[in-house]
Amino acid sequence: MDYNFWADMCIDLHSIVIIFWGGGFFLYFWHKKFERFLSFHRTFGVIIFCVQCLFGLNCPLTLLEKYLRGINNPEGLTGEPFTVMFLRKTFGISITGTAVMIITILGTAICLIIIIHKMSEKKLSTN
Repeated sequence: MDYNFWADMCIDLHSIVIIFWGGGFFLYFWHKKFERFLSFHRTFGVIIFCVQCLFGLNCPLTLLEKYLRGINNPEGLTGEPFTVMFLRKTFGISITGTAVMIITILGTAICLIIIIHKMSEKKLSTN
């Protein structure tokens, strides 16, 4: 079985997740038009961060991709996080894994603040 194909599928899925997570923040400027999407975006962000915490702050997709690649070629694995490699190869941006984690924590904090704010708005409007 060609495990590299499945590892590449993990990379494609990971790319979509990163674009969704990062790109979703730009839609907050038009929040009235995209409220349902943004609600999903906030919930998705919090869930992703919680799952990363369960896996020791490593994305499960990165762990799965490295596992699948290691089945065929254990010597060819690198320790570089996926997001660092993705930003370097796609946009030419050099960033550390620590910076990626800080950005993820800040994005999750923003999502949690908005979720709490929306819940308090609904509670006040019903009273």
